[in-house]
Amino acid sequence: MKDKNEYILLEDLEVYQLARKLSSIGWQIYESLSWQDKKIMGDQFIESMNISVANINEYQCSE
Repeated sequence: MKDKNEYILLEDLEVYQLARKLSSIGWQIYESLSWQDKKIMGDQFIESMNISVANINEYQCSE
């Protein structure tokens, strides 16, 4: 069992790093979309990517 004083930094988790990269790529794509495309699909895409990163962070903090 892990000692409660041992912590894994969020930035060290590969899944977190990958989610951040995906979010960054998503923002680049989003910024190039027209206003209408942003409203139709871009907002949902950005929200889902940001939620993925937030969920990883939330899980890590609850451990």
